[in-house]
Amino acid sequence: MLRRAMLAATPKSLIFAPRPYPATVPDVMADLKFAFHRMFPDPAAGPENLQALVRGLDSDALRVEVTRVENWKPDRCSPERESMFYLLVRLFERSNGLELGRVAMFETGLLSMWIPAPPDASRESREEWSRQLSRPDEALTVARSQLRMSGRSAQWVATNGTGELYCPPLYPCVSFEAGGRSFIMARGGVVYEVLPGSPRTSVEAMKDDRSRQATLDALDPTTERLVSVGTDQWVLARRVTPGP
Repeated sequence: MLRRAMLAATPKSLIFAPRPYPATVPDVMADLKFAFHRMFPDPAAGPENLQALVRGLDSDALRVEVTRVENWKPDRCSPERESMFYLLVRLFERSNGLELGRVAMFETGLLSMWIPAPPDASRESREEWSRQLSRPDEALTVARSQLRMSGRSAQWVATNGTGELYCPPLYPCVSFEAGGRSFIMARGGVVYEVLPGSPRTSVEAMKDDRSRQATLDALDPTTERLVSVGTDQWVLARRVTPGP
């Protein structure tokens, strides 16, 4: 239903994208430029880091990385979104290699969220900001060196979770498999095993303050978290202790 509506949408529609369901980097950039100019018709009125981002988009002086992020959030199959995955778009200045900003798009080509690089102009702060994003290859290295596991199928995932397992699409976590089990690495390199056979908690229960608090109180705060895995339920994740 959403696909049909987007294909028929006109530029004044809130669900219009020049290249709906983008399949290439040029498609992504066309949708991104349109979205930014619609949001910020006068970027000069915004902060300097926003102005720099828009200037970079308009000048085509950026190196662009587009990576798929699997959607493990409860709205994965929402008819309003129909987004099984996000596209994480990282924008780098060609002149110095520094990340200028990043954008998360729904698979439809519509904007989900975005963030410019920190306004602090120092190279060190911007490099540190970029390093906060865990990479799939880092997760496999952690699995091998710290957990003595041979991991595979590492991928970025956006998920609603408690504690450090809250992973929005701009700061996704990394999921991977090892020994027939599923794991997720949060920022900072902390790894949790996802336990699909554990008692599940419904999304509705997590929306209710009293029910949510009772559920969280039953967890071991040092080792246990809840995480959504793309269904209408949350499952238990338990912290993995590094091997000797």
